[in-house]
Amino acid sequence: MKTQIELAGEGILSKQMQTVAADENIDAETIRQRVAEGQIVIPNNPYRKMQKVVGIGRGLRTKVNASPCPPRRNSIG
Repeated sequence: MKTQIELAGEGILSKQMQTVAADENIDAETIRQRVAEGQIVIPNNPYRKMQKVVGIGRGLRTKVNASPCPPRRNSIG
């Protein structure tokens, strides 16, 4: 199975790229070009179903992970 950047470099518009384009309200060809240039990434693991396909990078909305983090240790010793 090819990666998103490999598909984009070959001029192929994947289902994931189309989904990101629709969600971000950006032309799908622009998404494909930016993926091919490495300006946008679309995390996609073929062995794990993604809850939501998202693009990260140039010209896209900021995504924030608001998951709780373990408390930090503030002591020096």
